[in-house]
Amino acid sequence: MPCYQMNLVSVEFKAANEAILIKALEALNIAYQYDKNLNIISIQGIVIDLAKQNVETTRSGFETVNQIKRQYSQEVITEVAKKKRWIMKQQANKIQLKKY
Repeated sequence: MPCYQMNLVSVEFKAANEAILIKALEALNIAYQYDKNLNIISIQGIVIDLAKQNVETTRSGFETVNQIKRQYSQEVITEVAKKKRWIMKQQANKIQLKKY
């Protein structure tokens, strides 16, 4: 009888704003399920627990988690730039913010 084993990886993910996280998921065109009662977002084998501020996934989902983290950071910077009325310029992998 075959024995199947799944190794899960738990990663710290401090997503303080769920609206920005959902905006990041939508920007990446990632389908998700959000359970507001449990405060958990599920994405194809990836579980983001907003209350515990961590992510559980298999090794195969690790790259997707990294993409979500990068996009979340991008969305946070964009929101702050809008609130502070800063001009945002993107150059390769860097973002430059300037005041008016």
